[in-house]
Amino acid sequence: MTSENKGTADMSLSVRQALFTQINSLPHNCGGLSPDAIGIWQLLLETQKRENIRGDMLEIGVLEGAAAAMMVTGLNPGEQLVGIDIALQRHAIENCVTKVDPQGLSKLSLHEGDSRQMWRTGMLDAWRGRCRFLHIDGEHSYDAVRSDLELCEQLMTGDGIIAVDDVLSAESVCVTHALFDHLRDRPHRLRMFLCGTNKAYLCCPSQLGFYREICLNELIPFVEEMTKVKLRLSKNSHAWELDYLTVANRGDGSRYMRIGKYLDEKPL
Repeated sequence: MTSENKGTADMSLSVRQALFTQINSLPHNCGGLSPDAIGIWQLLLETQKRENIRGDMLEIGVLEGAAAAMMVTGLNPGEQLVGIDIALQRHAIENCVTKVDPQGLSKLSLHEGDSRQMWRTGMLDAWRGRCRFLHIDGEHSYDAVRSDLELCEQLMTGDGIIAVDDVLSAESVCVTHALFDHLRDRPHRLRMFLCGTNKAYLCCPSQLGFYREICLNELIPFVEEMTKVKLRLSKNSHAWELDYLTVANRGDGSRYMRIGKYLDEKPL
């Protein structure tokens, strides 16, 4: 799969902006997404649709369902969103989802419980290798994050994405510690292709070049056009084989950076 600057043309700008307004209007204490994260998710979900990447989705830590509502909008016919929460707020989740997709309830499979115990007992075996977009936002302890990463490795498709919440957050340092330890220990299972705006995005090593190319070629103009948020994409290493991209708010500065040098064109 290659990006080739094709652009994600399957959804019009007006529809994207309307979706952004819907998702961004949901209360952020409901497990919501920041404006920049909404844009990044939309790019990735549209990319999967364009490339005919199929599969279910999964979220660990649903809270009141704001992020789940956006995930539901990216489902194809016959796919479903699996939601796991140790204190499931079913009514709040369903209310949040139906605000964005009136038919969304038929696409939900909600489960109350501890994701670690569900993995131990095989309760999620039916989704092994079936999920193309997974969001980890459960317990933020080191052990729980490591466990959820191992679980999602088993559940994701070979061309899927795992998004990890609260990465590089001072309030949840164990999330970042667990993430980088996991990437160090499992380099042949997961790679990080993008990090920033409070989240990290992982894929199988075979898809690293594809997803990184999408971000390099399309992320900055896509997010700015959809959300009006100005981001900077940074390349962090001389060697692509060991590199990942990072993204952060740029204000009125340059769109790109390569190892501390500001650039107006994407780094090669």
